[in-house]
Amino acid sequence: MAQRTQTMVQLNEDLLEQLDRRATREGVSRSSLKADVIPVTPASPTSERLATEWEVQPGDHLWSVAEQALGQAGATHGDGEVAQYWLRLIEANAGRLADPANPDLIFPGQFLTLPALSSSGEGALP
Repeated sequence: MAQRTQTMVQLNEDLLEQLDRRATREGVSRSSLKADVIPVTPASPTSERLATEWEVQPGDHLWSVAEQALGQAGATHGDGEVAQYWLRLIEANAGRLADPANPDLIFPGQFLTLPALSSSGEGALP
């Protein structure tokens, strides 16, 4: 898992470097380029938002988000539950992913929708 995290961090760093080069070439800010690539939900300081969305941090990938979200919810989360919740996480965020064919391509500052847990309190599909 540590290798996967390192790979995701490297991919994020490489993408940011590419965005910097493009921004310099086009004479615009990197943030304006990112806004074209990564749809982000406007910030809202409500507690409901905190329970249903996740702000991506450096080094995050969807598997780690799924593990952490289940853990914070107090849900049982072995690999099977994480895998099922991970699939639901991908499905819930399909429209927010920069590359739907590579669902772990997420960026620091991006917000992800966290699917509700099943009625049993676990990540399993209802």
